[in-house]
Formats: sequence, structure tokens, C-alpha cells
Amino acid sequence: MTTVPRTHLEESPTAQIGALRAPWVWAAGVSIGSLILYVLTLAPTTQFWDASEYMAAAHSLGIPHPPGNPFFVIVAHVWGLLPLGADYARRINLLAAVTSALSAGLWFLIAERWLRDTALPEAWRRIAALAGAVVGGSSSSSICSR
Repeated sequence: MTTVPRTHLEESPTAQIGALRAPWVWAAGVSIGSLILYVLTLAPTTQFWDASEYMAAAHSLGIPHPPGNPFFVIVAHVWGLLPLGADYARRINLLAAVTSALSAGLWFLIAERWLRDTALPEAWRRIAALAGAVVGGSSSSSICSR
């Protein structure tokens, strides 16, 4: 009786297909693609509305208008200390880009999980979730107008 070596089982095509089917790989691709889009269109300084007020509050650890969002102020203050950009406003805009890209990846995972019980084949389900994440999560008007 012959036995199959363990290394042969780990390299089987079935194991490789299972790794390709992981939704985390697709979600990472959505996040990286969104981050590239955001970095290419990153605002170099402050913008209208609340962005300038929140940047000033984060820089001085102050309180912006109600409700204040203290978690954002603390996270942005720490992020602003990192040497990731030329000036403070660009660093805070980069924080917004990174967190928005991560949320686009999470939108993909939510959509993929929600579509899992449908009769769609796996490839079409992933494409539909990808389209939803890109349209709703990374290119909506509230994100692109930052």
C-alpha cells in the first residue's frame, strides 16, 4: 500500500482553487484599487465644509462642532504625527483615503456574503459584489467630494 506524501496534497489543484475562492483576496483588491484612486485624486490642502474644521480640531486636539467626533479627532491627531505627507492637511486627507479604501473592501465582503444564498454562480456573485463596492463604496458622491 502506497501513501501520498503530505507535500503532494498541499499542492493539489483543489487546494489552489480554494485559495483563489477566498473573498478576502478580492476585498483586498477592492481596497487597494480604491486606495490608488483616492491617492491619485487626493486633495493637497483643506477643502470646504467640515474638513478644515476637523483638521484644525485634530491638530490642536480641540472639539469641532457638535457632535464633536472625539474618536476621529484622536485618531487624526496621531495619524497627523506620522511623516506620511508634506504637510498636515495632506496627511489627514491620506487618513480619509485609507479609511475609505478599507470601507470599500468591507462593502465588498458584506455584498458578497449577502449574495451567497442566491442562485448566481460564484464568479457572477463576486462581480456583482465588486460592482456594488466600487459604485457604492469608493466612487459615491459623498466620497468623491471630500
